[in-house]
Amino acid sequence: MDFDLAGQVVIITGGSRGIGRAMALAKASAGAKELILLGRNFNACAAKEYGLVHKVVPPDELDTAVARFASKFLKLPPRTVGAAKRVIDVGSYLPLRSSQDLEIDVQAELLHSPDFKEAVNSYIEGRTPRFVGE
Repeated sequence: MDFDLAGQVVIITGGSRGIGRAMALAKASAGAKELILLGRNFNACAAKEYGLVHKVVPPDELDTAVARFASKFLKLPPRTVGAAKRVIDVGSYLPLRSSQDLEIDVQAELLHSPDFKEAVNSYIEGRTPRFVGE
C-alpha cells in the first residue's frame, strides 16, 4: 500500500526536552539538510517523512481535524496546559539543570491550584473533572 500525502494539509505540533525532542530534531535536521543541500522541493509527504511536520490531513477534513484536536485541550486544566507549554518553550533553551529547576518550580506552583485539587478529588470520586483554569 502506498502512503502518499500529496495534496494534504499539515498540522504542526511541538516537542519537549529530552530524547523525544532530540530524536525529532535529528530527524528534522537530516531531512532539512537533504532538502537544502540538494535544493529539493518538497510536499507534505516529504515533510512528514523527514519529521518536519507531525500530522497531515486532506484539505476537506481540516476543519474536522482541527476541531477534534482542539477538543482534546478543552478537557484539560488550562493553567496546566499553559505551564507545560512554558516549560517546553523556555526549558528547551536552558541548560539541563536549569530546565529541571523550571519544571520543579512550575509543578510546585500547580500543586496549590484549584484545578489540581479538582483533579485529585474527581479521581477519588470517580467522576470527570471540571477544570476552571485556576
